[in-house]
Amino acid sequence: MNVEEALAEAARLHADTDAAEAAAERAAENQSHDEFWAEVEAQEETETILGVRVRVPSPRTVTLRTKRRIERLDLVEVSDEEIAAALDDLFGEGSFQRWYDAGMTYQRLAVVMAWGIARAGGSPITWRDAYEAVTTGKAPERLLREKALRAKGASSGASESTGGRSKAGRSRKGSKRKRSRT
Repeated sequence: MNVEEALAEAARLHADTDAAEAAAERAAENQSHDEFWAEVEAQEETETILGVRVRVPSPRTVTLRTKRRIERLDLVEVSDEEIAAALDDLFGEGSFQRWYDAGMTYQRLAVVMAWGIARAGGSPITWRDAYEAVTTGKAPERLLREKALRAKGASSGASESTGGRSKAGRSRKGSKRKRSRT
């Protein structure tokens, strides 16, 4: 192949590439909502946890139902079914059962939940960050089931129904706000 033939071949390839890019742009302009999201979701990040390949939760993958379920999750009085449903929503169907079958410990579960919830909220937390949050008590209290169960038996001055301080535990000395005299 001489120089002229090589230049002609390069021009043809360039024209083919330009035509393919133009066709892709036209297709993207006519792409439906569902086609667009299928393309976005195909780029989903995954993680292997105890030998189970799962999707990494992100604000893009968390449904409104999942967000609500997580916000309402009270690990002090939660059933195994509620935990399984929340984890399956975050990481994919059947993930909890597969981890259970693989022998996941309570501490690992708490770390996975802390990591998954943070990731679902858009925080790029690491596994070490999640572990340290759980083991040092810096994770949200609702993720620390054992600690919360122990605290529930102790008197904390907190209202059982709301978790806030009970009125009986406060002294009533009147308002500390200054009142203006008119």
